[in-house]
Amino acid sequence: MGRFELDKWDVRRLYEHWKKHRLNVRPEYQRTKVWPDRMKYALVETVLHDWPMGLIMINVAPHVEAEGPPVEYYEVVDGQQRLATLFEYKDGDEQWVKKAPPKGVQFTPYGKLNPSFQEAFDEYRVAVAVMRDFEQDEILDIYSRLQHSKPLKIGEKVKALKSEFKPHVLELTHHKIFGLASGRHRVRDGHWNLAAVFFKAVYRNRPLDRQEFAHLDEFLRHEPYDPSRAKKAAAETAKILNFEYRMAEEASDQEPNFEGNLASPRLIKWMFASLQLLFPRYVLSGREHLLAEGVRSYWHARDQEGSDEWAAYLNTGRTGRIDTDDVRACVEQLMNRMIGASEAEALDPKRFFSREQRGEIFANSKGKCALCGIKLTKTNFHADHIVPHRQGGPTEVKNGQALCTACNRKKGGNAELFE
Repeated sequence: MGRFELDKWDVRRLYEHWKKHRLNVRPEYQRTKVWPDRMKYALVETVLHDWPMGLIMINVAPHVEAEGPPVEYYEVVDGQQRLATLFEYKDGDEQWVKKAPPKGVQFTPYGKLNPSFQEAFDEYRVAVAVMRDFEQDEILDIYSRLQHSKPLKIGEKVKALKSEFKPHVLELTHHKIFGLASGRHRVRDGHWNLAAVFFKAVYRNRPLDRQEFAHLDEFLRHEPYDPSRAKKAAAETAKILNFEYRMAEEASDQEPNFEGNLASPRLIKWMFASLQLLFPRYVLSGREHLLAEGVRSYWHARDQEGSDEWAAYLNTGRTGRIDTDDVRACVEQLMNRMIGASEAEALDPKRFFSREQRGEIFANSKGKCALCGIKLTKTNFHADHIVPHRQGGPTEVKNGQALCTACNRKKGGNAELFE
């Protein structure tokens, strides 16, 4: 176990360490900026009045230079929002420093302070707990415990984990798909959660694998690490995300208001799972615009009260789980809309109906479900094997029928899509 010592460092000393890259204000486990401008103005006022601002915790990491004695480097374990605010104020480059503060707030940029006030700011003594000889796991545990006033979100917890898979997840967090919907998925490091979920699904080849933090933690820290397999999984994950991003762009072009729906992590997750399941089964390349139509069609059907999609979506609740039968039904409905809208060809004609066969099956149905008679469309019917494929039923038009979602689910759904 490490040790810590209490000290007081002035702002000038902290700032100089930061400028020389010896003080890392935001190590990788830290959350992103979350302070609103009002808190930044209040902190500056606190320092200029020489009021206490609370303890800063800094971990010491000795660094051996090419020549000379070891030099201490530091990383902020607690207090990064406060130190970043002080450094931004002193530099004067951030927008919150330049713009006029809210009405009623007394604020003077550092560059406009008279020299005596600048000196007082630089000499302000910050209470510091200097941590030494702590293991990385101990540091992460301390960091997590310090967030009790504002519990960490799943993405922030994932970001703080120590794992051999971390570099692959980190690479995926930079994907442009997380910039959709004005970067909503990056708030509180939500993109770390999504990137880890997608990588795990591909690495294990389980599109509907559990996604809660306990399961991500178990995977990232205890799954046997295979470098070659991890590299391939990261590449495959990026490939699916590239395709999903193009679909999302197409959906937004077709319907500008649809971009707001892309802020839903659930939609992003279900699209990814659908593509991971469909890629080995259908030829999708070049059909992004048609697949996007299928996604929009499903998402709007989900909002139509009384529809099969509405009922299935309602049953999924708010748990965020993806491994339940209700979610599986929704993903199946989404995939079916995507297949129907894109008219994608099956890679295995012995197992899946071809585009022409699906067309014939729908024409034979006269637009009605073969079991309940409800009205169907070309993009929302299920091409069902009357005698299931798993029981030896041939993939032929004479063994095919058009079903609605509800009747298809009663028969057991399209199980072959999930195998």
